[in-house]
Amino acid sequence: MDLAGSLIAISLLLLIAIGVAALFLAGRDSRSSNEDDPPPPS
Repeated sequence: MDLAGSLIAISLLLLIAIGVAALFLAGRDSRSSNEDDPPPPS
């Protein structure tokens, strides 16, 4: 039973790490794409 608990804990930590990395990459990509946009017409 201890092995199952350890596997569940490791899986949850991996999912959290992947989620944080995805949010970081998505935020960085959106900022860099916004920099490439032409300025709004004034």
